[in-house]
Amino acid sequence: MSNDPLAIGVDLGATKIATALVARDGTVVASRHAPTLPDEGFERVCQRIAAEVAQLVVGRRADGILAVGVGSAGLVDGDAGVVRWAVNLGWKDVPLAAEVARRLDHALPVFADNDANANALGEGFFGSARGCRHYALFTIGSGLGSGLVRDGRVVNGTLGMVSNLGHYALDPDSGAPCPCGRRGCAETIVSGPALCAATRAILAAGERSSMLIDDGNLTSDHIVAAARAGDAVAMLAITKMSRVLGEVASVAAAVLGPEVIILGGGLGAAAADLLEPGVTRELSRRLPIPQAIPPVRAATLKSSAVGAACIVWSRAATS
Repeated sequence: MSNDPLAIGVDLGATKIATALVARDGTVVASRHAPTLPDEGFERVCQRIAAEVAQLVVGRRADGILAVGVGSAGLVDGDAGVVRWAVNLGWKDVPLAAEVARRLDHALPVFADNDANANALGEGFFGSARGCRHYALFTIGSGLGSGLVRDGRVVNGTLGMVSNLGHYALDPDSGAPCPCGRRGCAETIVSGPALCAATRAILAAGERSSMLIDDGNLTSDHIVAAARAGDAVAMLAITKMSRVLGEVASVAAAVLGPEVIILGGGLGAAAADLLEPGVTRELSRRLPIPQAIPPVRAATLKSSAVGAACIVWSRAATS
């Protein structure tokens, strides 16, 4: 571990706040967890984040910590540090970075960005994109997130919209309703809940499977395990999801020209090898000739809070 200043990473989700004190080589010096409780309002959430940061700072020199990076769920304007819209948190136009900073006892800079962007940076610093300058990350869990990195920097676009490819509408006329209020968004097909819904639909059509249609506890973990065991229904549902993921990845790849595409999030990393053939097939079908087809890899970063800490080093490197 080097003597460089440490960074604090905060992964802010709808249910949990994960914080970590991280060294420049990726070593986690200390970590904490707390409930988010978004129903209490954004002021209380920001105060809870500040309290968790304060516990990590106790006993350390002020000049020994560079800054705080917050990776938040939702549509985040990383340049302004503002959460423009976060359905799961119930937030709109919340100045997250400023609100956390003013509640800190120590005068630490605070940066905020989308959580997928934070994880993308983490993969570049310490994970599957290490050594790459141009790459894309797709996080698959309760939804579909995206993080694009060009020349080592996150591509945000206007108001951080590039991290919002999960709400790129593939079928806006007759697609499934999305929590965002539109229809046919990519995450209505590429997400844990969508995979479960697709599997149930196949089972309801009478296909034989090792999974039971009346199993109210069916999860994406069950489907991935069944696919690995050779279950045809599970494999069909995953293949359908991989095709749509490949379509969205092709849009990003055509613009970015990535060296690698990384699949992260709980479901994305766990099922990356199952999803890869379908994603690669779509990339091969859709990308312009003679663009090289980037490899598809699983994310390897173990802590989302470490990814949030990488926001700090990314800003320091470009300031």
